Amino acid sequence: MRKPLLSLLAAAAAAGLAGVADSPARAASMDPFTEQQQTDEALNHAIRLYREGDYAEAEKITRTFLRFNPGSAQAHEVLGAILGRMDRDEEALAEIELSIRMNPAIASAHVNRAVLLVGNGDLDGAREALEAAVELDPKLYGAHARLGRVYEALGRPGDALTHYEIAAQEPAGLEPGIRVNLGALYNARGEFDKTVSLLSLWQRDRDVGVAVHRVLAEAILGQRRYEEAVRQYEFALAIDEKDLQTRLGHGVALRALGVPNQAMEIFEALAEEAPDSPAPIVQIAETQLSLGEADAAGETFLKAISMAASPAPIEARYAAVLLQNGKPEEAVALYNQVIDRDGASSGALAALAGAQRAANRADDARATLDRAVRLFPDDPNNYVRLALFQRDILDLEGALDSAAAGLEKHPDDLTLLRIAATVARDLDRIDTAVKYGERILAQSPDSAQDRFIYATLLDRARMDGPAAELYRDVVEKQRDNWAAMNNLALVLVRLKQEQQALTYARRALQLQPENPAVMHTLGFVLYKVGSLGEAERLLTRSVSMLPEEAEIRYHLGYVMLARSRNAEAKAEFEKALELNPNHEEAPKVRDMLNEL
Repeated sequence: MRKPLLSLLAAAAAAGLAGVADSPARAASMDPFTEQQQTDEALNHAIRLYREGDYAEAEKITRTFLRFNPGSAQAHEVLGAILGRMDRDEEALAEIELSIRMNPAIASAHVNRAVLLVGNGDLDGAREALEAAVELDPKLYGAHARLGRVYEALGRPGDALTHYEIAAQEPAGLEPGIRVNLGALYNARGEFDKTVSLLSLWQRDRDVGVAVHRVLAEAILGQRRYEEAVRQYEFALAIDEKDLQTRLGHGVALRALGVPNQAMEIFEALAEEAPDSPAPIVQIAETQLSLGEADAAGETFLKAISMAASPAPIEARYAAVLLQNGKPEEAVALYNQVIDRDGASSGALAALAGAQRAANRADDARATLDRAVRLFPDDPNNYVRLALFQRDILDLEGALDSAAAGLEKHPDDLTLLRIAATVARDLDRIDTAVKYGERILAQSPDSAQDRFIYATLLDRARMDGPAAELYRDVVEKQRDNWAAMNNLALVLVRLKQEQQALTYARRALQLQPENPAVMHTLGFVLYKVGSLGEAERLLTRSVSMLPEEAEIRYHLGYVMLARSRNAEAKAEFEKALELNPNHEEAPKVRDMLNEL
């Protein structure tokens, strides 16, 4: 297997082989020819020969140099690089590892070791070597790029993304390079704007490879700019009309644009040209779905599954189609089949639980989510899914217990903290909720979303001053956050700041003119400032939209009483007490009814 160019030589040449200074001192009197063989220039000459492809002569010169400088870690690294290009991997690795033992601080030696380990299929060893290299030299951009590729091969796209982003910062020369890999990962994460920003410089550049245009087209397609995506794919095809991935993407873009028949022609042609590939078969199935041919699509998905060496992703898509078409039991059976064949994973168990819920098999779904937590406790998402499921079925105690159990293993997980805080709030365990809120804010102090959550907890705890301060901060950062405005108005009423409350309540209703809860808030604030006519109008409309909401009726009753319409007030109070006799307004209203 031909190795990629080992990294040492460019680095060594650029540095003038300063690393050779680690060789031992020599006698002053020496034969001139011998002196020439051990100078820095001799090693530089070996590097030049290496670059020119004359590996045998490069090896000869380097070995001669090492006879006079056996302690030169740099020379052992050079020899390892040369031997690697000669497919003498075992010798090459021995030389580079000797170099590292002699001087573990040479970052390029770790990179060269990684290259050889990748060639031998030892990805974990390569990862460790590259991690050592970038720790020694954080600006070794090529090593970051290699480490990103290794992480991708290991199925760790998040880590790959981190190192690709560093590699893309290389100041020397603006070429697409690793940005293509980075863009592909952004696309996989749905971060299409980042890919477009990264690659748009080359959008009409015919001198770069087709992959640049294909990845850019995928991002534009992800942004739902279908016509532009089709044009970008066509630009890519003008560079390489035979590229199968680009042709496949072109078909997908045409289908999204609303021309499925033209897309189908492309996929059918690709299926003939690549008869062993399931990819065009999957797209034929997707196109059949877009044409309303669900049964035919199912058969086509099954064909693609039978062709695939690793069918799980296609099976997952087919299961989703089954769910969309009202066949949850078939989806459950398919997910069970995948788990029986490939073994359980967090993702597979989560998908199975979702299908079981769709099939109205809540007990089975609960058992599956419990199994995921038991088998994969190191994945916090398993606790999240279980707690959310329990919250959805109104098992709030169970949801809080599951979130708390998850936080014992993952104390800084924000999603678990948010679930624990909001469920504790809903259980009226306000002190517990506030404590979780404090942890949320410590983890995410600048997040408007988390400041809003914490404000709602303080609000419920009637810690009105801090709650108002946080709500104001959220509104300043998010001018369209009507919920924060609505809540702030209610807190300000309790703080006897009714005029400020009126400002925020009106702004909230401007943003949500048909929301009965916001109408209720403004109506209540208007009552507090004495605008009884407008208050009555809003509260009456709010009651008509939410007739079972007791609090609105309590407040409408106050308005009617203030307008001396006692019979109507009495009717609203009695209905409110019937709906919620334990509301905080209930004792006062009972006293009012006695007086009426």
